[in-house]
Amino acid sequence: MAREGDITTSSPALEPADPKRSAHRSLAGYLYQVCRAVLAWLDLKEGETLVCEGDEDYDRILLGGERVATQVKHYTGRLGLRDPAVLDSLHSFLHAYVQRQHRERFVFCTTADPRQEGEAAAFLRKWSAKQSWRGGRAPADLVAFVRELLNEPESAIRSIDEKWDAEEWQRFVAAVTFEFNEPSLEAARALIVSRLRGDERCQQLPNGVVETLLPDRLIANLLTASAQDRPRLRARMRDDMNALFRDTEVQLVAWAKTPASVQLAQRTAELLRLERLLLPGRWAMPEVRSIRHLLSPAYEVIPFVESGREEILRELSNWCDHAGPVGLTLLGAEGGMGKTRLMIEFASRLRARGWCAGFLTEASATEDLDRAELQPIFEGHLPRLVIVDYAPSRRLLIERLLGRLATHVASGQDKPGPKIRVVLLARHTTEWLTYLRQSSDHVDKLWDALERRKLAKVHSLGPLTTNAEQRAEHFSDVLRYFRSVLGTKTSDVSPDLTNLMFERTLYIHMAALVVSEGVSILSERELLDATLTHERRFWSRCIHMHAKSTDELTAAWLTDAIPAAVAALTLGHVLKPLLIGVRICSQMVHGQGLLR
Repeated sequence: MAREGDITTSSPALEPADPKRSAHRSLAGYLYQVCRAVLAWLDLKEGETLVCEGDEDYDRILLGGERVATQVKHYTGRLGLRDPAVLDSLHSFLHAYVQRQHRERFVFCTTADPRQEGEAAAFLRKWSAKQSWRGGRAPADLVAFVRELLNEPESAIRSIDEKWDAEEWQRFVAAVTFEFNEPSLEAARALIVSRLRGDERCQQLPNGVVETLLPDRLIANLLTASAQDRPRLRARMRDDMNALFRDTEVQLVAWAKTPASVQLAQRTAELLRLERLLLPGRWAMPEVRSIRHLLSPAYEVIPFVESGREEILRELSNWCDHAGPVGLTLLGAEGGMGKTRLMIEFASRLRARGWCAGFLTEASATEDLDRAELQPIFEGHLPRLVIVDYAPSRRLLIERLLGRLATHVASGQDKPGPKIRVVLLARHTTEWLTYLRQSSDHVDKLWDALERRKLAKVHSLGPLTTNAEQRAEHFSDVLRYFRSVLGTKTSDVSPDLTNLMFERTLYIHMAALVVSEGVSILSERELLDATLTHERRFWSRCIHMHAKSTDELTAAWLTDAIPAAVAALTLGHVLKPLLIGVRICSQMVHGQGLLR
């Protein structure tokens, strides 16, 4: 029971600072948020309260009335202070901080890695290292940066800034904590199980209950609470969990048979299986960066540009919304046009709508997925988007996938399954489609059946920029991104963007990269030479940084061999051979034990 002076479930303190607050996240993101809330619920002391969907994703009201609001971001990739996900949260924190009369602390919790490049990243590191602040006070330059950041044009907080002095901003910055690299959804659920095993209140429960049904029941309880309109119905205290544990032994077996329990267990297991197969296509930037990291869309140095891609995004979205259970699309374009970057973005948008979407993983470096490993794609209920990049290079996988897809379609009338959409990325879609149809009667019939239902599509991706003016604008933006990452301040020397080679977005990015290092570009040959020079420097640094004294001969050989390998492999098409060359070089260095 709550003691006198404690926050109770009828207290006005349960009302959110912003009653209009709403959240938009993927299914995995919402489930992850609730798992984190369950862990917070397990941490509550007698008299403390957890509020789901309060000022943030969940709030803890501690003894004495102090509030700790937590924003949870289930995110793959990197986040920094200037990213909308972080910036929007800071504005939300600030609004609640004012409404609560400074009696609130905030936690930004995410599975993402922090960005490592640029001025904002340096300040984020300072902000994350609160334990090193003298006297618990934020550094003055950090306070000034946050104040400027939140006062950027069109900001709605200028009225707050006009009333606050530096000391007020100091207290706000000190009230915010960042937690990056937090455990994944699967790890968070495992942590709940671990905590329950050590909880004395669970010692009398039957074997196996703590590992399976009890975590699901706690998650379902908070899912139900989060959906309530009235704040007091979204509140949970330690006594509520005590009551749940007392009732569990009697009720759990019956509850396990309810539709809610069965569906939750099925969806969670299905989601975890698919997350292992379908990768989001975003990766954390390593500390040692090569050209592969800087130019690859997976590392998001250059944000996605929607202008010029609205129509294809709309067509893909309509294709996914079609009621048909199975759809197949071939998306083609020359290398460097932006196919992969487009699909990383589209998959992210679908995940926010409750889909399981991503790039089909590989079993290993030398083998692709077999039929049994592909089976989870065809089981369950959640809609899923399966993307296969460089599809022609994975012919055995494509044969297995499309063969299984044909069987799935043929049996669809009798055995309902999930909505499946498959996108194959290739350079030459016409030739590739002809090959696929001629290679298998099953695939030929599959394409005909889907085409009749308007679920088989072929798209050719055009240039992101169609004239020199658009290219110049994109070049300027990308140059700014690279300067931020590399910390360079070179003069603006723009190449001749009327050259048709710059129809390929990759060439614009490559040009911006070398110009960011002070190199002038006049021709395609010079652009490739400058790019290779950048890559040679990277591998030379790697060799000399990691070579041991006993490996001097090997290091000398690699110093000569690696640039030659990169250059030779780049004489074909631009990016894929270059990335293959970089991968080969990486394997060569790892094979010699020079990189760890």
